[in-house]
Amino acid sequence: MISNEHEIILDVPPHEVFAWVADLDGWHRWRPSEGRLEQVTPGPVGVGTTWEAAGRVLDEDIAVTIEVTAYDPDVRFGLKVAGSIEAEQTFAIEPGPDGTRLTVTLELADPQLAEPARAQWDSDLRTLKRLLEAER
Repeated sequence: MISNEHEIILDVPPHEVFAWVADLDGWHRWRPSEGRLEQVTPGPVGVGTTWEAAGRVLDEDIAVTIEVTAYDPDVRFGLKVAGSIEAEQTFAIEPGPDGTRLTVTLELADPQLAEPARAQWDSDLRTLKRLLEAER
């Protein structure tokens, strides 16, 4: 696996950051690259919740299953992606003196996806920051 790490400081409390990153149904608000995403496990989101997703990556159609692997409110959210793309994602949320630090770690099985993913996540996190801070 190849690992990308992204970090951003958000001028909002940790619970607001967690609410946005743990709401996959709302990812389209700050991750415009997301395709179709449908929760298939009934009930509230927690460890084991799964979604089916489809979209395009590098001009290829993909289909994946996304499973929540970590759910620690206001602290950590983790996902495993399996299918056309194999990946693991962790969102670590830490309060600090300058705001909330969000660190996104993305581990990809396919090294060809590393650089496009890095650029996309950097852009998406800037969008998340803009939207979250605008709500205040």
